[in-house]
Amino acid sequence: MFPSLLREGSYSTLRMGFYEPFRNYISNVTGSKETSLLSKILAGAGSGAVGAAIANPTGSIELFKIINYHNLKIEKKKKKI
Repeated sequence: MFPSLLREGSYSTLRMGFYEPFRNYISNVTGSKETSLLSKILAGAGSGAVGAAIANPTGSIELFKIINYHNLKIEKKKKKI
């Protein structure tokens, strides 16, 4: 349970935390005073990509823990037989 909370918490926090700086950077590069829809989409995609790149390894840790847990259960059953 903890690894999934860690992944989701880090992913969501990073995604929201990077959105505004990305949006501001794109607006500054384009020289626009108002943020366009395209700038918002690009900022959302960029912040989501960074969040996923950082949070996905925690999802792998969760998967390995689940696999290891099931392998241990199988080994215990084999020892009983």
